[in-house]
Amino acid sequence: MRRVSRNLMTGIEKKSFPPPTLKSNQLTQIKHLIDVSKVTGFLRSTRFKLLYHRTNAQSRALKGLPPTDADLTAKEPPTYLAIHEFEVERPDGEALKKTAETEWAKKILGGAKTMEVGMWGLKGRFGDGKFF
Repeated sequence: MRRVSRNLMTGIEKKSFPPPTLKSNQLTQIKHLIDVSKVTGFLRSTRFKLLYHRTNAQSRALKGLPPTDADLTAKEPPTYLAIHEFEVERPDGEALKKTAETEWAKKILGGAKTMEVGMWGLKGRFGDGKFF
């Protein structure tokens, strides 16, 4: 079996978006994902919403310890996370940029308070190989 190199392109948004149960919001997200799925090497997209978060300062307080200077300046994590997985060494950056310029992407990303984008390469795995 040939081992495929997979990279993750991660877009992180921090904002209160309309609930995903609203039909118009669902349709917008589906249309954007269809655009992303057309990029060469696309495997799948998964979306997440942060359910729980505790800062290092809060953890230290639970132990009766004072926060460090770094704890006091730490950023809040994003509320929403989208992971787009590709089976190519380097996904086409220009094609990905174009997916962020569509009317559907602008509806999703336009209201973002902050956004971070990164690229990660798979370095190893553990378990049965099934993501979910």
